[in-house]
Parts: sequence; structure tokens; C-alpha cells
Amino acid sequence: MLPEDAPFIEATSTDFPFAQQLVPEDLVDLVVSRSHVQVLRDDERAALLKRVARFARVHPELAGRATIEVPYVTFCWRATRA
Repeated sequence: MLPEDAPFIEATSTDFPFAQQLVPEDLVDLVVSRSHVQVLRDDERAALLKRVARFARVHPELAGRATIEVPYVTFCWRATRA
């Protein structure tokens, strides 16, 4: 919510949940596309991606699954300038 002294009125918000379906092997591609991963040193990025690949192979909720669902929520706010 907006602070009390914000110069807006009639603030509303809506959330839009959705999910992306991936094969477990694509989880590495999803992670490497994130900006905070892109700025890592090469050795740090390689180590992280190796851990993600292993996670996708061995985690009990992911191992052996044909697809996995990655949930997201987009939070939207709208307000009128006072």
C-alpha cells in the first residue's frame, strides 16, 4: 500500500498468478537468463549452474518428472494522482 503522505488517491492492486512449464533440463537456461546471474564471475556462474543442474536431477519433487511448473505472481498497482 502507499504511504499516508503519498500524493495519490484511490490506490488499488491486483495480483496475476501464472506458471511456466519447463522440462527439468531447462531450469538451468531459466536461471542463466537472470540478470543477477549474468553479472557473476565466470567461475561463480559455472558453479551456480552446476548446482542448479544437480538440483533438477536429484531433488525429490523434481527428479524423474517430465515437466516442472515454475510459479510466478505479477503484482500490479494503480493510483490516481491527487
